[in-house]
Amino acid sequence: MKRLAGLTVVECPYCYAQWAAEIRQGETVFRSSIRQCVHPQAADFYRSQKVYQKAGLPTEFLWINYSDWNQYPPHEGLTRAFAQAVRQGVEKGNGVLLAGGYCNYAPAVLGGMAQALGPEKRLGLVWMDAHADNRILEKQNGPLRLVSVPMAVLAGQTMPEFRRQICGLERPIDGRDILASDIRIMDESCAQNLIDAGVRRLDASQFEQEEVWRQAVEALAGQVDALYLSIDADILKPERIPGYEKAVPYGHDLETVARNIRIVMETGKVWAVSAFCFDFDKGGEADRQNRQSGLALVSAALESWV
Repeated sequence: MKRLAGLTVVECPYCYAQWAAEIRQGETVFRSSIRQCVHPQAADFYRSQKVYQKAGLPTEFLWINYSDWNQYPPHEGLTRAFAQAVRQGVEKGNGVLLAGGYCNYAPAVLGGMAQALGPEKRLGLVWMDAHADNRILEKQNGPLRLVSVPMAVLAGQTMPEFRRQICGLERPIDGRDILASDIRIMDESCAQNLIDAGVRRLDASQFEQEEVWRQAVEALAGQVDALYLSIDADILKPERIPGYEKAVPYGHDLETVARNIRIVMETGKVWAVSAFCFDFDKGGEADRQNRQSGLALVSAALESWV
């Protein structure tokens, strides 16, 4: 990968709104709405702390605005907006930082990368999350929240029309090109879906071991042309993210997660990084602590982006 030309920061003012999909009479039916954040957001805080200067690159900001996409329902318009923003950044030779949003946008991030880099490029994913988020809609009785399906979408296990037409990801990511950790909250069906896709998973204990993590990351980087690093706030211990939707048990110290982020960034293969789920808009001290944790992880990525 050549030296980045700059940094594109994608900011989104919309809060988590429990978007869902279900199969009715053989058709996928979506439910979505717009929910604007009321309290100060992580992206605003990152700007105020001048964190983007740590990349040492010219920086541009792209604002996700639903009014530009309101010919589509929210789940479709905003997802298309994320894909386009990533594509625009990567086409310029920029690294792209998603400074807001939720993991349902992950397939769109990879879609934007794929469109910008071309079909001949092999894309990989490093997934730092407490959840696999790989449920399969076609096996579900009733609705599924869109935050519960993104890994299965991008791996080609569910919702192919959504992946291709809305996320812009024509070809699924090979499961062997996905490194997932720590995924400590997982049932048997999600575990089986990972196995079926061929995803490599490191458990919470392995995530803590620097050399184990480094070897897995370097092996993945060695087999792909470009990487996307997706970080969900719930990879952290709950006391570090009291503003999360609800407490997720266990998790890792801030220092461990920052170290592992640096190891991924130092591969020189990363084109996009997302810092998702730091804005559940609770307000007060809970939001402040979320923003501080997000700032630390974004800083680790930017300082190490080569």
